[in-house]
Amino acid sequence: MRLTDIRNILHADVLYGEDLLDRQVKTGFACDLISEMLVHANSGTLLITSLTNPHVIHTAQVTDAAGVIFVGGKKPNLSMVSTANGSRVPLLATDHLTFKCCVLLSEQGIKEEERIPASVTEASGVNSKSEPRLIIEFAIHEKDFLMAGESASKTKKALQQLGLKGEAVKNTAIIVYEAAMNVVIHANHGQIKIVIVPEEVLVVTEDVGPGIPDIELAMEEGYSTAPNEIREMGFGAGMGLPNIKRCSDELKIRSESGVGTVLEARIHLRQKEDVRREEG
Repeated sequence: MRLTDIRNILHADVLYGEDLLDRQVKTGFACDLISEMLVHANSGTLLITSLTNPHVIHTAQVTDAAGVIFVGGKKPNLSMVSTANGSRVPLLATDHLTFKCCVLLSEQGIKEEERIPASVTEASGVNSKSEPRLIIEFAIHEKDFLMAGESASKTKKALQQLGLKGEAVKNTAIIVYEAAMNVVIHANHGQIKIVIVPEEVLVVTEDVGPGIPDIELAMEEGYSTAPNEIREMGFGAGMGLPNIKRCSDELKIRSESGVGTVLEARIHLRQKEDVRREEG
């Protein structure tokens, strides 16, 4: 099914992307939590949401979603539409509520996106001594929500230009997004560094802030100390660190109360052909 069919089924308005309506829609995922979208949406997924903030666009770009449809008559502002234009993310809007959209799409054969169960991968001890092929760095400041999304989008583009593919790119982008958002929400300021070598991608965040009193508790799905205003933006569901763990092959967290936190996540590049070999 194509986006043009979705428009007709849901009597939707096209806010951006008239020239992109031939995109194929394989599955649908209805949610108002960014962390859930990041993990469970994939290429060809239609995101169904009532959230109208720019993070929806960044999430759609990171996950290669087919497009976004806003429900309940909600529409994003012009700034968000402009962001979609730069990211080439189709935006639609319908007066139908979420449940009605899901019923109508299901009747036409659109399947729900399967939830990916949390998994733990044992560390294999990869500790590359290879020269970095690329180092990307971002400064992250308190409440700088846009930078968190942009850092993930820019990282994804850089990895694709370097030749990485598939899950390695998506997982790295999710880790960067979630790690940066943790700094934005909980710390005073920090920085994030992405180091790419032939064997792995290393994501390191260092922040100055209150730290994490109980790391084991913070790793539990659903545990969150985010204030209500953060939750209203679609964050603070207690899935940030679990998502990072799910997308990493190795994860280390060190934190000191009143000082800050250091997070190191590694993604092993088992397929050497995933990295374009430099010639000459």
